[in-house]
Amino acid sequence: MSQVHDTHSRWTRRTVLRRAAAVPLTAAVAGTARAESSVNARVATLNLGLGVSLAPFLSTDDETERRHVVGNLYESVEASNVSRRMAVLAEELVAVEADVIALQEAALVSAADEGTVDFLDELTAALNDGNSDYRVAAVSETTVVSLPGIIDEEQTTVSLHDRDAILVREGIEATELQGGTFESTLEVSLGDEDDESIQISRGFAAVTVSISDGSAFTLASTHLERASQSVRTEQATELTNWAEARDGPLALAGDMNATPGDEPYEGIAAAFEPVTSDVGPTCCWSGDLTSGELTRTVDHVFVRGLEASEPARFAYSEDVRIETSGGDRWPSDHAGVVVAIEASTSETASPKATSTETTTGRPSPKQSQTSTVTASTSTSAPGFGLLAAMFALAAAAVRARRSD
Repeated sequence: MSQVHDTHSRWTRRTVLRRAAAVPLTAAVAGTARAESSVNARVATLNLGLGVSLAPFLSTDDETERRHVVGNLYESVEASNVSRRMAVLAEELVAVEADVIALQEAALVSAADEGTVDFLDELTAALNDGNSDYRVAAVSETTVVSLPGIIDEEQTTVSLHDRDAILVREGIEATELQGGTFESTLEVSLGDEDDESIQISRGFAAVTVSISDGSAFTLASTHLERASQSVRTEQATELTNWAEARDGPLALAGDMNATPGDEPYEGIAAAFEPVTSDVGPTCCWSGDLTSGELTRTVDHVFVRGLEASEPARFAYSEDVRIETSGGDRWPSDHAGVVVAIEASTSETASPKATSTETTTGRPSPKQSQTSTVTASTSTSAPGFGLLAAMFALAAAAVRARRSD
């Protein structure tokens, strides 16, 4: 049941026509921009989206049924056709000429004796199926949850890994920096008499990007907490403190789960130049990717010491939807964002890690925040995909432990 690349179905007539129409225009626009403004790199940010509706996952108290539900999570991820989804997203990334790609929810979902669905591997392979050549420059794993499940009446263990990552195109040099998790985490009460809780961690991956002309800048890919504004604000502060401790030009990119005017957004914008505030809504289609609409702009790029221009969305038009056995789906519950970056050779990013990175891998420690979020929180809310899965798995793990 492991995921298999679907390279044949990827190149449909619709896709060929869309690429034939879109790529020359994109290339012409990007080529003009590179010639006139000396654009060094195009930086994209994209939340890959788990692709599962979590509504059934907290609704049972029967131990056997819970294990079936856990197994169904793995099967539901497979049913979302991750290969096709990542292939479509790869086409979109190539079409916008992304040189450096900040990824969030680059999940890895595995089931013992069944297989592994690795979103990062699938996307990288899809990018490299054609004439493009991308590699993984940095990965930061933030949260891992594992517990017993049942698939096809066989006992198994299902694991879910949340990761931030950065990809770079051939010709772009990148040195991985020490990323890590934020000290401020979401504490989730499981709503039981023992007041048991779990913590959901967020963090970032980071690289120093070196361009062929000698210019360089630091890039961090991050995913801030969705369920609690107080935690999200603390995480934004930690990220800003980490960034301010680094020398040279810098870009922050990711799913900030905040819009202009929100406290976390404004906190980052006070220290760095916002680039994508008017790019248009990027979040969120439904958790199972079949419906909904984009209503909020939460995926952003901020810069310091860099010229950034041409902000644009991608992977949001109707023609990127794919056919699956469960109906047509969007490739992710987010649209992507891309910007053109111009870096100066007179002010380059420092490749040296700060002492905080070297010793702990954590940015500017803060006190952990406790949220009122509980395991009964709605798992169907847009934007809760991977977080809701963590809730469901953790709650099931606690129940399973008590019954054993």
